[in-house]
Amino acid sequence: MTTRKQRHKAYLDQHVKDENGAYRYVGEWYRLQGGQARLYPFLGLVLLTGAAVVASGCITAAGLKNTWYVIFPYIIEVSLLFALAWQAVRLAVGRGSLKAFVFEEVSPRVRPLCGGLALAAAVSTVCAG
Repeated sequence: MTTRKQRHKAYLDQHVKDENGAYRYVGEWYRLQGGQARLYPFLGLVLLTGAAVVASGCITAAGLKNTWYVIFPYIIEVSLLFALAWQAVRLAVGRGSLKAFVFEEVSPRVRPLCGGLALAAAVSTVCAG
């Protein structure tokens, strides 16, 4: 039976040392269909969502200051946006091609983060209204 530590660091087995002493990745690669150009709309939407979240935090109506039922959903919204932006950066760094262990971590997280962010934004809007 493998321990948690062995499973957590299993991706290191896909890196081998070559004759120069440098490590080289020998695992599988995933490429985006349509190349890097398919990534730009997603990154643009993440940036647009970030601007909308920042703009929603700048509303200074009298009922929106120092109320817990507005602050908590906003904190959740910002946290989910940060997590989504982190996954988007991980996709962008690969420039259209991702190592298998990165893809297997990023792929199942993007859709739930988008749904959670939409839900948090809806709750935040209802609480602010």
